[in-house]
Amino acid sequence: MYCKSKEYDGLREYSDTTCRIFKASGIISFDNGFVELAYKELARLIFDEEIIKNNIFGASNINFYNSYENEEDCLFYRDLSLIEILSYSDEKVKEIKSQIQKEFGGKSLESIPAILSAKRSQEFNQFILENYPVEKVNWKEKGLVKASMQGCAGTPCTKDEYDAFLKMLEAKGFDTSHLPQIAYTGLPNDVGLNVERDVEEKLLEPLLKKLGYTEKNWVRQLPVRMGRGERNYPDYALFPKGTKSEETAQFLWEAKFTISSRRQLQDAFLQAKSYAMRLQSKGFGLVAKEGIWISVEKDSFLFEKIKSYSWADLENPDVFSKVNLSLK
Repeated sequence: MYCKSKEYDGLREYSDTTCRIFKASGIISFDNGFVELAYKELARLIFDEEIIKNNIFGASNINFYNSYENEEDCLFYRDLSLIEILSYSDEKVKEIKSQIQKEFGGKSLESIPAILSAKRSQEFNQFILENYPVEKVNWKEKGLVKASMQGCAGTPCTKDEYDAFLKMLEAKGFDTSHLPQIAYTGLPNDVGLNVERDVEEKLLEPLLKKLGYTEKNWVRQLPVRMGRGERNYPDYALFPKGTKSEETAQFLWEAKFTISSRRQLQDAFLQAKSYAMRLQSKGFGLVAKEGIWISVEKDSFLFEKIKSYSWADLENPDVFSKVNLSLK
């Protein structure tokens, strides 16, 4: 299972590189986690399904695969233009250009990028008008548009305003997964959190006790050897058993001071997942000032199936009971 986990991590790394290459081509967009054609108006005129099948995918047999992957003179290793890849003749290129001009009312090819850009801008403005009217987010009252943002200067904004900014960026095609996400956590105002250890002492340990565990049921910073003698320390291991190099634990918890972006969540998830697979745990949890996240073995420790709860959610008896059952 541990080897499978590392294999999965490698696939994720290479898939990210592939996405970046496709995105750089300007043909395919991966904005906001969705895969789609960047300019559908042009794509349906440029690409022909049968040509793509024949010239790109080729024959589905082992000989074609070996040739494509292993021979130095194969298509995979060549530096080819899109026209060469699609095997378009000069006449075919002229025909496509003519169709594009006709689609855009006879405008010159040089003017079409500006037309598409204006169209996207218009769509974006319409999106903002429909989803973020003035009565919902009062920009004038906050003065955010005219505020000075030089250097470290800034101005406070509400959660609704910040969420509106994120929506604007997403509508423009910006990947907001690396930006902090502001959530209503439900934490009492008097809970002072300054470092990761505060999260452990003031949030995680009280939660574990509320779930019915005692300090005798967990070990903090359990030494675990992984890989070539590398020593790691899961933050909290529930009901650990076994001798050196054969340790197991029923459930694990990893504490972070903050998990405010998708990237931070992914990094914490992969770290805890490697511990859980090494210790043959039934599941693991992540805890931060924003809330908790739980992944279990029956969901194959898939990132897409991770469950998240804010501290406000945990005040609901039904939600709390659901969380308690997932730890068993």
